[in-house]
Amino acid sequence: MEKEETEKVSKILQKRINMTMLYDLYSPLLTGKQREIFELHEILDFSLSEISEKLGTSRQGIHDILNRTFEKLERTEKELGFSSKLDKQKDHLINIERIIEKNRQRIPEELYKGLNTILDSAKGDL
Repeated sequence: MEKEETEKVSKILQKRINMTMLYDLYSPLLTGKQREIFELHEILDFSLSEISEKLGTSRQGIHDILNRTFEKLERTEKELGFSSKLDKQKDHLINIERIIEKNRQRIPEELYKGLNTILDSAKGDL
């Protein structure tokens, strides 16, 4: 695969991952139809034609709903920024973890275990 083609595929995959993350955060703000179509297309990997057949709607109608869904997810993230805030929190946790490991020898064992328990819990919440 040529470099250009690899980069194109990488961008497409990154967009799908990003949209799925936004969907996880903001799906309650979508209509039932938007959620259904998004899940069929992005999660279950149905084609537009397959969704259109399954739902009895035109392929163009499915395409339009999917595009409006993407736009709504992106607009909501731009307005609320929860995904960006989560990414920053993850970065902070990684930095805290590095500091703890760097200073491992100077931290009493019980405190070290407690800090790691808290970090594991915090990472699990994100």
